[in-house]
Amino acid sequence: MRKYLLTIFFVLLSVVGYAPYIYCTETVIMDAFCEGGVYVWENHYEEDGVTPLMFTQSGTYVDTLVSSEGLDSICVLRLTEIPYPVLTVRSDTTIYLGDSALLWATGADYIHWISNDYLVQTDELDYYATPQVTTQYTVRGYNKPDDRSNVVYNGNFDLGNEGFYTDCEYHTPYGDKAGGPGEYTIADNIKGFGWYVGKEVVAYGGEGNMMIVDGKQSPNSVVWRQTVEVKPNTYYAFSAQVMSAWESNLEGQYALLQFNVNGEDIGPIFHSPDVAYEWKQFYNIWYSGTNTTAVLTIFNQNNSPRGNDFAIDEIELIGLYAECQSEETVTITVIPSS
Repeated sequence: MRKYLLTIFFVLLSVVGYAPYIYCTETVIMDAFCEGGVYVWENHYEEDGVTPLMFTQSGTYVDTLVSSEGLDSICVLRLTEIPYPVLTVRSDTTIYLGDSALLWATGADYIHWISNDYLVQTDELDYYATPQVTTQYTVRGYNKPDDRSNVVYNGNFDLGNEGFYTDCEYHTPYGDKAGGPGEYTIADNIKGFGWYVGKEVVAYGGEGNMMIVDGKQSPNSVVWRQTVEVKPNTYYAFSAQVMSAWESNLEGQYALLQFNVNGEDIGPIFHSPDVAYEWKQFYNIWYSGTNTTAVLTIFNQNNSPRGNDFAIDEIELIGLYAECQSEETVTITVIPSS
C-alpha cells in the first residue's frame, strides 16, 4: 500500500513540538456494498492523492498513512459484498370476502412484508392477509451482510453469563440439583441445567453455549435485555434461535416469547418450536428512525409451568442495507359476498 508523507505544518501544533499527521477516524471499518457494485473508500486515495481507492469484491484492505514524524496511522477496511436476494413469492390469488390467504416468500435471509390493516402475523411469524377489497401486498428481501454486522454483545453466550439483564435467577451450571421455575443457566449442554432427556442437546451449531431457561410463571418477565448502539434511519433484523427444551412442549404448551425494542413490541407473541430439542430462528424487522440506541428485550408471556422450558442462542441485531434489497408484490383479488 502507498504511504503518504505529510509536509504541511501548522504553527499551533509545531509550538508543542510535533508535526500534525493524517490519521484514521476508525482503526477498523466494517462496511458492505451491493453485488456487482463498486465500493469507494472515502478519504483514501491512490498514490496520486486524487483517485479514491475503489473495490469490487469482499476482502480486508489496509491503508497506511505516514506523517513526517513517523506517527503512522494504519486503517483497516473489512468489506463484504452483499448478494441481491432473488425472491420467489406466492402467486396472485382470489378469495371471497372474509377469507384469508397465506403470504409467503423465499430467497432472502430476511423477509419483510409491508404491513397494513389487513395483514396479520401469527404466533409462528407467518403472514395472513384478510383484505376487504382487492389489495396489492409488497414484500422486501434482505441478505445478511455477515456475522460482524451484529451489534449485540455476547449474543451467542460464548463469553458466559455477562452482557445482559434478565428477571430470572442464575443457576450455576452442572450443579447438584436441576434448575427450577424462574431460573436460567448458561451452558453448552442441556445437562448443565440438570435436565437429562436421554439424548445430547447442545447449543445452536453444535458448539459454544446457550441460555437455558425455566421461565417465570408471570407474563412480561424479561428473559434477556441489552442496550446497543444503532444507526439512525436503518432497518434492522432482531432475531434469535429458539428451542423447546422439554417434552411437555409437545402437548400444546409452549414458551410464549415476544421481541421488543425501546418499549415497543416488534411483531406478535410467538411460541417455541413444535418439536422439542430442535432449533428454529425467529426474527422481525425494526426501523431505527431517529434512534441512536436501542433497548432490546425478549419477553416471556407464558404464565404456565408447562411448556415454559426453552433455550435461546445467537441473539442478533443485524443492520440491513436497503440499497441491496429486492422487492416483489402479490395481488389478492376479493370477490364480494353474494
